[in-house]
Amino acid sequence: MKDINFLRQFNLEHNTNSKLENEDVNEVFNYIDYVFFKRNVIFNTILKLENENNCLKNVYERYDDRQLLISNSQLISYIYEIKNSLETIIFNENANFLNQPVFIELKKMIYYFRDKIDSDIFKLTSDWKFSIDDHLLHEQISSFNYFYSSFDKITSLLEHLFFRLTGDHPRPKIEEKETFGSRIIKLSSQLTIDSTRDTYFRNWINLVSNSGIITIIRFKRNSLSHDFLNFTLKYNLSLISFCLYILIMRFLSVLSACIKDKRTLAKNIQKR
Repeated sequence: MKDINFLRQFNLEHNTNSKLENEDVNEVFNYIDYVFFKRNVIFNTILKLENENNCLKNVYERYDDRQLLISNSQLISYIYEIKNSLETIIFNENANFLNQPVFIELKKMIYYFRDKIDSDIFKLTSDWKFSIDDHLLHEQISSFNYFYSSFDKITSLLEHLFFRLTGDHPRPKIEEKETFGSRIIKLSSQLTIDSTRDTYFRNWINLVSNSGIITIIRFKRNSLSHDFLNFTLKYNLSLISFCLYILIMRFLSVLSACIKDKRTLAKNIQKR
């Protein structure tokens, strides 16, 4: 497995105007899936940092491999290189990214997320912390929650497509416990290009569902929505927001690669 220098070299040699080879893109995706979702090193280091403020203590204590850590500077390097490589691929002017008309709003959202995450609100520095009296903390919280809402948007759009294709309303049963992408997996066989792409899509969803990264993101989202902030502490949501942004970009790249193109979707809808 390549190390972080592989991503660093990719980012040095490519930009959004570059012609990207499929082999290079797939290597980048495979590397990101391995270090960001499959291994727990990045996840453990984030948990350790968060646990210093007792923000995620209950989550932290559930994992047995907490000794797998990297330094804070290494963590930030990983986050930036992963983010930059995904942006190079997704925002590449030659990319055929989510070209279906139903995804127009979603594409606008991801462009907004890019601009927001690069703003002065989110800084990956230890001294960039705010009390609950600071409006910047509340701006971070509102941005994080808006980022997270994109998953509901994606699910609703895919359910709409599924209904147009089949006439069925894919609503979950109330007693069903939802995990990341669990509702989408039920739709994928009708939406993906072929069985190979469907298997890839399902395997990727399962990889993320079992990753530490999605655990910490969902825990943070639920905590911000339902728990009270400790007024004696200072907070910085930059790191977890970067992770959420990376997850969204990678999710959309998988979706874009696996879902039927607009012509095929339109043709299948007309046949129904």
